[in-house]
Amino acid sequence: MSEIKETPLEKVDNTKIYDHVLSKSEYRRKDHKRFYLFHTFFRSSTPLLVLILMGFMIFYAIRTTLRMQETDSYSTLIMVWTLTAATAMMVPFLMIGQVNSVIKKETQELREGIDTIEVNKVKIVRSNPAIKGKVVISWYQVENICETKNYIFIYTGPKQGIFIVKKDISEGNVVTFRELAKKNMRKNKKGKVDYHYYFVSKKKPF
Repeated sequence: MSEIKETPLEKVDNTKIYDHVLSKSEYRRKDHKRFYLFHTFFRSSTPLLVLILMGFMIFYAIRTTLRMQETDSYSTLIMVWTLTAATAMMVPFLMIGQVNSVIKKETQELREGIDTIEVNKVKIVRSNPAIKGKVVISWYQVENICETKNYIFIYTGPKQGIFIVKKDISEGNVVTFRELAKKNMRKNKKGKVDYHYYFVSKKKPF
């Protein structure tokens, strides 16, 4: 996918000024999986707790190894390192397995629908014929926004939110969205909006 250029707002599409963003996305399993994996590994405290646990276990295993005498049995040492290795492999698999379980259920519900997301200066609205009703989010409800190379993740809680696939934007563009976020999101204690870039070679916008 080619990098999106920051076209000035008044020149979007060269023919029309957009004060909103509209995207329409067919259900793609990989998009939803990346959304869930993102906040599982980047917005959850679980990975940090796992790293702390792993650090402790590795420290204990090394300490046990260094203190072991030649006459001691190797069974304790083998057990410690086996437990450490098993934990290191098991936890990520469990986290990914949980994501896959959510995706499987979601695929059954949404695979036939088209996700339509409209963003304006007042609210963000998501609709899908496969789901009853609409999801309406005011800008004040938005905790933060995480923009990656291909997606815009809009969060209203630690694991709650919606996302926009950049290539599926049909009206307005990424710059339009950034401007709307800059003007309408609630400010943090530093007087700035929580809009962050991940895997994007760009300075902070606000």
